[in-house]
Amino acid sequence: MKIDSQNASIQLGAYLKKVDDPMAALGSKKTPSNAQIRIFDKVQLSEKAMEMQQAQLELKQMPEIRTDKVDRVKAAVNQGTYHVPAMTVAQDMMRELFENELVLQKVDTLA
Repeated sequence: MKIDSQNASIQLGAYLKKVDDPMAALGSKKTPSNAQIRIFDKVQLSEKAMEMQQAQLELKQMPEIRTDKVDRVKAAVNQGTYHVPAMTVAQDMMRELFENELVLQKVDTLA
């Protein structure tokens, strides 16, 4: 059974139903023989799914807080040497606004 992100929950439900009642998959209400019980499942992950799994593993290994960077910024703030150029803040705000607008437009076209 191939599961993709489009309808994974529906396919997972169908798979679990087959696993819970293997005889239903055979279409029989008789007592199963040993040959009938031997049902094997095969999982096939797409290349994208494998990449996502790898990225999740790498993300779990990364620290949540970059303490070295936090310590540097704290020290700069305490010394009064931490300055953020106003132009940089404005550019970042505009970039985020533009990206959010693009995402909203994409969602609108999908709906």
